[in-house]
Amino acid sequence: MELKVINEKGEAQQALPASDTLFGRGSSPQERALLSQQYSSILDLVSREAAKHMIPRRTGRMIFTCSQLGYIGRERYSAYSAAKAGLIVFMRSLAKELAPHGILVNGVSPGLVDTGFDPLPEELKHAHAAGLPLGRLGTPEDMTSGYVFLASDEASYYCGQLLHPNGGEIMP
Repeated sequence: MELKVINEKGEAQQALPASDTLFGRGSSPQERALLSQQYSSILDLVSREAAKHMIPRRTGRMIFTCSQLGYIGRERYSAYSAAKAGLIVFMRSLAKELAPHGILVNGVSPGLVDTGFDPLPEELKHAHAAGLPLGRLGTPEDMTSGYVFLASDEASYYCGQLLHPNGGEIMP
């Protein structure tokens, strides 16, 4: 069994071998390297590039795509869940650092979204959807309003917050 890392465009970036250890995903050297790579990419892109252009203007919005798995974790997704939990804490810390400069940092933490690119079997997706209070998976269109809101003037008092479009699976 392989874990494929999929980017936002649905492209496989890397395949990791399954782990049979007691502690599950996130324990192999490849998985630790993946976590490290994700964190350093975020730090380089956001704190060095985006922020340096926003700070002199004293305005800006950064909106991260997080995941509900950063809150609840899930078996066989330990590395992904840990990466997203780290991203949530990073987002909130960055929000505190950049708020005095007029930059608002927030996130959207979706549940399972049916993009057509995910590697999950259809029967698993249907079973998951049936267990949600709304009875269906989210669509990419369901996610856009959260991003639009956080980028708008109406969100001018949102700082370090997460929106959770997840069909009611978790209600933090």
